[in-house]
Amino acid sequence: MSSTTLLRLLGGVVVAINCADQGAVSAVETWIASVGSEHTNRAWLDWLTLADGAFPADGGDSIGDNTRHADATTYARHLVRLTVAIGHLRNASRHNLPMPPETLGHVWTIVHDALTGTQDTTNTAASETGTTQPLGAAMRSSQGFLNVPLCSIVKDGNIDELIRLHVWLPGKQSPANAAKNGEAGAFAVHSHQPFAQSWILAGEGTDHPYTAEPVDTAGDATHARYALSWTGPVDRKDKGNDTDTDTGTVYKTHQTASTVRNRGLYVRAAPLAPVRHGPGSTYTIPAAAYHWTEGPPGALHATLFYFDASRGFVRDADVLGPVDGDEHTQVRDPAGVTAAALASTVERVRQWEAHMSRARAHARRADWEPALHELDKALALTSQADGRGGKSADDTSFPNATHYRCIVHGEMGSTNRRFGRYDVAAGFLEAALAEMARGEAEDGHATGRQRLEVSGELGVVYRHMGRLRDAERVLQIQYTTALDLGADAAACRAIGNLGMVNYQLSQEETRAETRTEDRTEDPHQDRLATAIEQLQERVARARRLGSGPQAALWEAIGLQRLALCYAATGRPGDTRRGVECAETAFALTAESPDPTVVAFSSLFLGRALAADHTEQTTHADRLRAATYLSGAWLPVGRCTPAIALCKEPSAEHRSYLAELIAFVASHGEGAGLDAGLDAVDENGYTALDYCVFNGDGATEALVVEALHRQLHARADSALAERRTEARLRKGYRELFQDVMRPVLLGGTRDKDKGAPAADTLTRLRRVYASALDASPASPGYRGVFDDFKCVPYRAFAAAGHLPGGADNLARRVAAPVDSGTGEGGPDVVDAVDYVVFISYRWINVTRDATAPDDAAHTQYRRICAAVEAFLHLHPDVTEDRLGLWIDHACVDQANPAPGIAALPMLVAQCNAVISLTSADYYDRAWCSVEVMMAQVLCRAYGLHAWYEHVVDGDGHGTLRPGPMDIEINMAHKVLAFESDRPRILFLERQAKLLG
Repeated sequence: MSSTTLLRLLGGVVVAINCADQGAVSAVETWIASVGSEHTNRAWLDWLTLADGAFPADGGDSIGDNTRHADATTYARHLVRLTVAIGHLRNASRHNLPMPPETLGHVWTIVHDALTGTQDTTNTAASETGTTQPLGAAMRSSQGFLNVPLCSIVKDGNIDELIRLHVWLPGKQSPANAAKNGEAGAFAVHSHQPFAQSWILAGEGTDHPYTAEPVDTAGDATHARYALSWTGPVDRKDKGNDTDTDTGTVYKTHQTASTVRNRGLYVRAAPLAPVRHGPGSTYTIPAAAYHWTEGPPGALHATLFYFDASRGFVRDADVLGPVDGDEHTQVRDPAGVTAAALASTVERVRQWEAHMSRARAHARRADWEPALHELDKALALTSQADGRGGKSADDTSFPNATHYRCIVHGEMGSTNRRFGRYDVAAGFLEAALAEMARGEAEDGHATGRQRLEVSGELGVVYRHMGRLRDAERVLQIQYTTALDLGADAAACRAIGNLGMVNYQLSQEETRAETRTEDRTEDPHQDRLATAIEQLQERVARARRLGSGPQAALWEAIGLQRLALCYAATGRPGDTRRGVECAETAFALTAESPDPTVVAFSSLFLGRALAADHTEQTTHADRLRAATYLSGAWLPVGRCTPAIALCKEPSAEHRSYLAELIAFVASHGEGAGLDAGLDAVDENGYTALDYCVFNGDGATEALVVEALHRQLHARADSALAERRTEARLRKGYRELFQDVMRPVLLGGTRDKDKGAPAADTLTRLRRVYASALDASPASPGYRGVFDDFKCVPYRAFAAAGHLPGGADNLARRVAAPVDSGTGEGGPDVVDAVDYVVFISYRWINVTRDATAPDDAAHTQYRRICAAVEAFLHLHPDVTEDRLGLWIDHACVDQANPAPGIAALPMLVAQCNAVISLTSADYYDRAWCSVEVMMAQVLCRAYGLHAWYEHVVDGDGHGTLRPGPMDIEINMAHKVLAFESDRPRILFLERQAKLLG
């Protein structure tokens, strides 16, 4: 872009945003002219770099006296950055350049910051200066959406270039309703004079193109053509005292109304195939092409829309309306919605979509814990809506929050089902269905397809819970509704799940028959035959869906279940067909990125092979079946069939697991095979871990009994160790994710509203302390996780050495909220409310050392120096309020396990982390995992601080912010005791989940 182009666009920006600060405009004009010429072309990022030097975010001198503009203001900064961003959109459109999502996100951030007055900076000092005056104003379009002009250049009364933010809010003003209801809705189909291009910021939009064939008479027409005129002030770059208002065909950027008048020209209009466009995509609309745009039902849709007459212009472009109509006027009043509120709403929905996108990406890899973590964040965003619950169409806190919350609840139900938490999953799914019903009743938003997905998932959950009749009822409704809506994918899934329910019911009836002496009929065969027919339909439907990975997976699942049914008949021909089905399914899923899918394919192939026994079956055949059942062929560190069954516990899966264990013990132990119960999956968990997570005592007992036989002589101690580790992992998941993370997320929102971060961390310490003790709300974790303690800094300074447990200086920082004993006991410190976590290396190299420091007290002196530097940087923190978390003093060295297990949660309760770095600090495993925790917390919540204390060659120490860009990989970090490696790897994973 040249400076000439930017000056032209700046003029358009000034008109579009109604800029009244002529001083800022003059400053930007002067600067652009001074740093370039018509022949000087720079990339947009280079222009931004120059602009950031001339107009720094903090109002100070970011680069040097020779670069900062004399009249730099935050308003001028937004003005120049918005102009550069618009220039990049213009350049991308005119040269057909791709717009990667991250680049569109960068452009949007600049637009959002300009409209909200938010400063675009990560500099702490700058962010504390507050916000500035926002730019721009919102108007309502006759098509139902709201728009904010960003750049408007009018030539000879016509649009030459125009860039606007377009936002469709859910509610009565949505395009879907506007096109179908009321007088204004009769004018939804329209055309533009100039060529246009749209970049989707949020929400899926559907463009409905139309053809329009001219006809001679009204009787042959579907629509009449209407001419469009605008009412509003005349566009002028220099506003002065001009308040002239005009009505006519001269385009007005800031319209108070628009009017369409019947031209007496008739057309026969017909819709073409609609085209959907998702976030991050772009599409173009030729000049004079008829269309209308629809946002997703009940949701927001937002775009950046660029009109460019240089790529096409048709003066007679018009609007289609009723054949017998005369004229209609649309008032542009946005009903109190501001440009700043509109931009904030779009940003919140973009954040929600980003969390959901990451959650779905994790789910595709079967990485369920990070998926649930992202869903938690998405759910927290919907909770920011005001007391109206986000249901109002113009609710700019979070639009129609109920709709978005419903989607999250549906996916949380699906994710919790993968954890085997069926009661929790059913609760989320039932809540989602109830929210859909309320939304339909209150706002009229159709949720049929979404309801299909949720009800189908609920049917699967009911099936796993053993509520087969409920599952049958829900799934039958899903199947019938899917057929009515023409939803082929939902019908495919529903019929397959119905087939599985019928298979399970047939097996229940078979077991009941074996307890009945007089059998005159065989009803289970009818059920089984129905199941086979339904599953054959499932496979056929999946194949008709195409060759994509989802269709292949659904086909494979149908084939696996068919293999079960064929094996249940017991007929040799059927059992052979079962093997063929299982082998085809195995081939379909061989390249699946989901290890659980591969494990289940291995399981069902092994079961089919085991069931297909004849007189010709050999030991090698049995060994092959045992190999697939055990998962012995899988790479180390991958989910085994036994682990897959324990992830989603049910009576059905428990029966498969019992058969697996028995068959492998009978036919595989001689070849060195076991049931895979002691294997560790890609998440670091074992079959026993998942049993404990899910609270499935029956499956846990089955696994423990099998492990006891497998471990032989050392069984008792080994099993006790494994059960302790499993309960530790379950406790961490429940305590941090369910109890602590909501407080941290709430603290981030409170901080945005001006609340001190320290208040949140004080609250966090209290809920943690309360959760350690058993109560109706908590199972209790005392003995599993340590109390949050610290050494008061004054006691530390007076000690003269690095204290240990024997010095008895560590005190609990907070007592439980509901404690009957109250605060202030001998082991509780009342005054301390600011805690710094000290991360350091043990440097005592003497043989059999039991203390971390050397004889010269080097680390103790460094801690004192680092803390004094910290207090100098934070004068609001006084010595009497300050405490230090130091492992040697705060962790019981005789029983360190609870302190080590709680480490991520203890770091989260500290206000800051100080790392005493050295040449090999980042090579050490324990130091690195502490750094990782600090990084994740700082990025995720903005409530914590992290510093390095660095000593130069002359022994002088410096405290500086920790490097957020350093990459931590625990695989090759150094440990004094290699036996600590499993703990470190577990803590690494939990550290990542802190965010």
